[in-house]
Amino acid sequence: MVLLKDVTTQLDDKGVLLVRVVHMWIVPDKGNSSESYMIDMVLMDEEGMRIQATIENSHVSNFKDKIKEHGLYGMMRFEVRANNGDYRPTSHSFRLYFKENTKIKERELSSETKFPKDLYSLKSFTEIKK
Repeated sequence: MVLLKDVTTQLDDKGVLLVRVVHMWIVPDKGNSSESYMIDMVLMDEEGMRIQATIENSHVSNFKDKIKEHGLYGMMRFEVRANNGDYRPTSHSFRLYFKENTKIKERELSSETKFPKDLYSLKSFTEIKK
């Protein structure tokens, strides 16, 4: 398993992430609010590290019914890009994008898997302004 702290643009297609979907939201199409333009989510690994992941419009129909908020998944085969946009819900240097061949499999929480109980990491206004 690959930890999120080890995710870079060099992540190969064999690297598997074990992550919990901390938060998931639909970004509507600006021209038609009933259509989803993309799905964004925050993923967390067992060390509590978080990364943003995006399912773009062309792949929404492939994945929207396979992922649930708070679910635990093994995931692999992503496109990794720099996290340099204006909207960044995580401080991770990179962001994951689902591809047509991205694989996801729902997993059960086992006694060996130690995920943090706190799903949210609250920040002060001072930290947010930075």
